[in-house]
Amino acid sequence: MSNIGTMIKNQRERLNMTQSEVAYRLGYTNAQFISNIERNISSLPPKKFAMVSRLLKLNLDDIIKAKADDMTSTLRAAVKGGNKKKRVS
Repeated sequence: MSNIGTMIKNQRERLNMTQSEVAYRLGYTNAQFISNIERNISSLPPKKFAMVSRLLKLNLDDIIKAKADDMTSTLRAAVKGGNKKKRVS
């Protein structure tokens, strides 16, 4: 499965862009938000997908698929975690 944070980081580095530059061009005041996206601490808002696609020269459908894969992974983990049976003593 694709990971949107990894995809953004890899492409940003391929283009020799800093997190600060990406943040500024996306309208954020500092690079911490981009760092958090790349480390999967924060989520890229869908309203920024098209901007990221143009800025980093990524296919918009690939970004959407990566986001869907991330969401699927999160949901699967939540479901598996929520289905743990308690032992009855």
